[in-house]
Amino acid sequence: MLEALILGIIQGITEFIPVSSSGHLILAPQLLDMQEHSTAFDVMLHGGTLLALLLYYRKYLFRLLTRIFQEKQAQIFVAKILIAIIPAGIIGFLFEERIDELFKSNLIVAFMLISIGLLMIVADYVYKSRKREEEVESTSIRQAFLVGILHPLSLIRGTSRSGITILAGLSQGMSLKQATNFSFLIGIPLIAGAVLSHFIGLLQGDLIEESISQLAVGFVAAFVSGLIAIDFMLNKINKFGLRLFGIYRIILGIFVIIMLL
Repeated sequence: MLEALILGIIQGITEFIPVSSSGHLILAPQLLDMQEHSTAFDVMLHGGTLLALLLYYRKYLFRLLTRIFQEKQAQIFVAKILIAIIPAGIIGFLFEERIDELFKSNLIVAFMLISIGLLMIVADYVYKSRKREEEVESTSIRQAFLVGILHPLSLIRGTSRSGITILAGLSQGMSLKQATNFSFLIGIPLIAGAVLSHFIGLLQGDLIEESISQLAVGFVAAFVSGLIAIDFMLNKINKFGLRLFGIYRIILGIFVIIMLL
C-alpha cells in the first residue's frame, strides 16, 4: 500500500512538472527496493493523471466541444492539437517498445535528465522576460508543428513529455504559460492513448499482481498529486520559471551517475 501511494504521488507530480515521470518511476523502485508493478497498475496511474487533466480543464473542454461545430477558430485549434500529437502518437504506437529497449539504460536516463535540465536553465535565462499572458488558442500552426516534431523525444526515458513540449513552444515564441497550457492540453489524448494501450494489454492476459486496494491507492494518489501539480505549474510557472526544475534535473542526473558508479 505504501509503495502504491509513493508511486502514485511520483506519477502525478512528475507527469506535469518537467522532471521526467519515467525517469523517477524507474529510479524509485531501485532506490526503495520495490517490486516491479503490473500493467494494471500502469493503467491506474495514467488513469489518475488523465482524470486530473480532465477535471482541471473540464470547463474549457466543454466550451471547446460546444464551439467546435460552430466556430472555425475552435476547429483550427483542434487541428493544431492533432499536429502536435500525431508524430509522437504514431512513433509511440509503432516503436515505443523498441525505443524503450534501446534507451532503457540508467546512464541514458541520467544523460537526458542533465541535458534537458541544462536546456531549461538556458531557456529560463533567454525567455525570462516573456511573461505575457496569451490565450492557448493563439498558438500558431508553425508552433504546433515544431512541438509535434520534438514531441517524440519524450519517448526516451528521462526526457519529460511536458519538459520537451514546453521547451519547443518557448523556442517558437510562445510565452511560458501558453506553452505549459498547450503541453497539458495535448497530453490529454496522449495519456488517454497510453491508458487504452495498457488496457489492451490487460485484455490480452497481462497479470494483475496488485490488490484492488493497492490499485485504488495508486489511482487516487496520482489523481490528487497530478491535480496539485497542474495547478502549481499554471499558476506559479511565471514566478518560478524553468531554472529550478533544470537544477533539480541536473542534481538528480548526477546522483544517478554516482549510483551507477
